[in-house]
Amino acid sequence: MTKRILFLAEAAERLGSSVFLLDFLTWLKGQGLTETHLLLGAPGSLLNDFKEVTDVTVLLPEGHATPQALAKATPVLAKLRAQPCDLVFANTASTAALLDLAARPGLPVLLHVMEGAYSLRHVLGLD
Repeated sequence: MTKRILFLAEAAERLGSSVFLLDFLTWLKGQGLTETHLLLGAPGSLLNDFKEVTDVTVLLPEGHATPQALAKATPVLAKLRAQPCDLVFANTASTAALLDLAARPGLPVLLHVMEGAYSLRHVLGLD
């Protein structure tokens, strides 16, 4: 039975966390054992690379959380949450806001914390 995994990433920028995720999604695709979908908070330079590997939803296509963008994002999130999913994989701790929006209660979550202790304490906050 094929498992469905929803991946979360803050943006498709060429950073270590995004490159890791792209490599991991490419590897998973090669295994043929999972169906994947990627929810990005914002686009970036790797967006087309991600689209070659998996289905992608960009929550804020302009990259800014304006009232208009958030209003457009609400039905997108509702549609995504309605899709069957076996696991949510949050690629970094900075995806916490996406995790709160995308994960249904009771759904298993795997959080890959790539940030260091300083970032967790002083940039993201311990909450």
